[in-house]
Amino acid sequence: MSMADLTTIQIIELFVIYGLVVILLPALAFGPRMQKFTFPLRMMAYFVLGNFFVINLVLYLELLHLSYRFTLIVGTLVFYGAIFLKVHDAHPVKMFMRFLELMNRRYRRSMGRRSFWRVMRKQTADFRHSLWQWMVTYVFKRIPEWAAFVGLTTLIWYLFGHSFLVNLGYGASDIPVHNMWINELSKNNLFCDGIYPFGMHAEVYYFHQVFRMDTYVLLRIWGLLNIYTVTFMLVGFLAWACKDATYLAFLGGFLYLAPVF
Repeated sequence: MSMADLTTIQIIELFVIYGLVVILLPALAFGPRMQKFTFPLRMMAYFVLGNFFVINLVLYLELLHLSYRFTLIVGTLVFYGAIFLKVHDAHPVKMFMRFLELMNRRYRRSMGRRSFWRVMRKQTADFRHSLWQWMVTYVFKRIPEWAAFVGLTTLIWYLFGHSFLVNLGYGASDIPVHNMWINELSKNNLFCDGIYPFGMHAEVYYFHQVFRMDTYVLLRIWGLLNIYTVTFMLVGFLAWACKDATYLAFLGGFLYLAPVF
């Protein structure tokens, strides 16, 4: 495997885990409470909430000298799990006991296979209906917007992504210093050399600890993630400001990148 191929895999991995932690978890937890807002505003809110949570989770655990992979994972699951159960009014214990009851009846053959799957389909009907509604509302009815999204994503990769496959070193001379600050977080040394690592340092440390991505790898490709997030936060803001004229938002994104040519 060439270094370009390895870098591509690392970039994909970073984008997947970043989207999971910063967008998907807040969306699952806070989704029902955010339905009154427009889609761009919700996405911007999820982005802010996701980043804010990671930064402050690292901060408080570091202050308590309890920042480890286990505590970071538990802290994330407890926070989003508690919010999810409260917002969705879910009762996981009852759902689990109901599932065990069905499995027991199926094992004792007091319930036939068809009856078992009929009950399971009924139990998951609301979820499947909500998923289908989401697909219709945000995918099938917005194909032009998705095409513009793919086009803008491709343009950013064309303008910036290729350099990350060719230039396999760091793009700034002070990266080793940042690397040292982040490594000190692994020792629960929050104020290394009087420096307070916040924002990007806390997030790189979080992804390194939880997902086992090397810090030096994250620092090398973090710039591409920044370009994508800055561009699409701009598009999200313009989409909210322009209301129904979403094409103007994507046009703003393309114009934002035009000087790079």
